[in-house]
Amino acid sequence: TGKTYTAKKIAKILTNQSDSSNSKNTWDKSTTLVLIENSGQPLNYHEIAKRVLDKNTVETIGKTPEETIAKNMRNDMEKRGDNSFFKKTEEGVYGLNIPMTFAKAAEIILFAYNKPMHYTEIAKIAHSKQIINSIGETPERTMSTELIRDIQSNGENSTFVRMSEGMYALRK
Repeated sequence: TGKTYTAKKIAKILTNQSDSSNSKNTWDKSTTLVLIENSGQPLNYHEIAKRVLDKNTVETIGKTPEETIAKNMRNDMEKRGDNSFFKKTEEGVYGLNIPMTFAKAAEIILFAYNKPMHYTEIAKIAHSKQIINSIGETPERTMSTELIRDIQSNGENSTFVRMSEGMYALRK
């Protein structure tokens, strides 16, 4: 009857995310992905730009990608304060604002990977990259609980959308 097809189409619109795993990202998403892959540890913005360009994941290549990346991270820190994904450790050196909660880790991972993911995959990345403030013995269960709690508590204002059993994406 097309219910699943329609539900997936609506979910795609709600999350504004692409089905294509090789789709291009924004500078912010690519920068965040590079920093996640570096376990959140600080890098000089020139090195971040080099890694982003090596991945060939950005939509456009400007004349000064290093400056674009540094400016975007500075703007995010000014605008979002303690809620920023980024932190500046010294002049020209930026990392992820870690340690973070399970919900914040899920948000940053879903943002960087730019696709719906299963909570076990999100927890695995957060655990392996040591970006969450409390590992515990059951990171998958804790991740699932936190995502469900956020959706139940915040409803349509939740950061997350449940796509299907165990699958989550960021709200648009």
